[in-house]
Parts: sequence; C-alpha cells; structure tokens
Amino acid sequence: MELSEMSMQVKEKLIQGFTYKVCQLPAMRAWKILAMTQESGGNPLQVTDFQFYIRELLAGSSVDGGNLLPILDLHFTGRVNALLEVIAFALEVNFQDFTNTAGEKAPEVQTALPANG
Repeated sequence: MELSEMSMQVKEKLIQGFTYKVCQLPAMRAWKILAMTQESGGNPLQVTDFQFYIRELLAGSSVDGGNLLPILDLHFTGRVNALLEVIAFALEVNFQDFTNTAGEKAPEVQTALPANG
C-alpha cells in the first residue's frame, strides 16, 4: 500500500435519525487515548477522564454536516443511549484493527471499555 492510499478514513452512519461522520484520528492521538485508558491499572476511570476521552475520540466528527463538538452536550441531552452508540461507532472507526474476524473486541480493549448495562 502506498502512502497516498493511507489517508485517514471518514466513515458515516445513521444513528437514531441523525447522520454522523467520524474521521479516523492520527495514529499517535489514537495511541494516546488507548494508552491513557490502560493507565488506570484496573481502577475505575473518573468522570473527567471519560469526558476527555469522548471529546478526543469525537474530534473532527460531524452530525448532519455540522461540527459535533460545539453542540455535543446539547445534542445528546436526554439521548445518552445515542451518545453511547456514536462513541461505539467512533471506537470501531479508530480501533478497527483491535477486532478479530468475528468483530469481537480483543480482551485487552474490553477491559478499558465500560460494561454494557
């Protein structure tokens, strides 16, 4: 694969009536997110940690053609399940190489993600 073919992908998905576009993060930025989730050492992550990860993960994302970050809080007010779906989509876009052929998350990554309730 040539360097020109290795540009960051933008993927689109319809979630609960809105069209979201997620741009892959540069490798070192994605690595930072992954490394920071592992730094917790089995301790529960703090709310501020999750807020940071969400903003980093969704940087460059859009909803219905507009930048998502400036409206993130208002857009998902009363729609936390939709936020979780968008986060899962962004994780899928950015960490697709951490999934096996069946689409299951690798065990190391599963421990860093909150359990489904």
